[in-house]
Amino acid sequence: MTDQPSLPASLGNAIHIPAFKLALIGALILILLVPMGFVGGLIGERESRASAVSREVSGLWGGPQLLIGPVLIVPYSILRVTTVGERRVEEVQGRHAVFLPEALAIKGESKTTTLHRSIFEVPVYSSDLAFEGRFQAPRISDVAAQVHEIRWRDAVLAVAISDVSGLKATINGVINGTRRCRSIRASVSPA
Repeated sequence: MTDQPSLPASLGNAIHIPAFKLALIGALILILLVPMGFVGGLIGERESRASAVSREVSGLWGGPQLLIGPVLIVPYSILRVTTVGERRVEEVQGRHAVFLPEALAIKGESKTTTLHRSIFEVPVYSSDLAFEGRFQAPRISDVAAQVHEIRWRDAVLAVAISDVSGLKATINGVINGTRRCRSIRASVSPA
């Protein structure tokens, strides 16, 4: 009869072998990688969904705004005279003069609101702005020397807005104490 150690005794001896300890640690690491992968996948999905919710709200609410102006745009034309051979050629070219205000004060009030979409919160911002300015009487001679015609009736007071989808209220214009807002044209220029 040979003397063989019992299973618990051989397991007790194996615990003291460095290779067994290393294999046990490797097995524990592999087992713990599974829940870490699940958590990492959940975090990635939530980040992706949060970004999609933010884009959705931005599309409905309006993106970042950049305002330029107000500026006074006055159309005018110049007469160009050139000589082709012995022939005199007159050409009328349309141009626009842009005038900045002499004085400008902008008063604004900004508000932050948090919108909720499922488990996500998206901050949105709104502001009420009041522009008050004064323009000098425009002198086209400061812009062009040889003016053919000035079209004062077609002059425009313009404010450029980068994303008109963000406008949530009516724009009111008061010029010289008279409420005017003849037309509002929205145009988008390529970024």
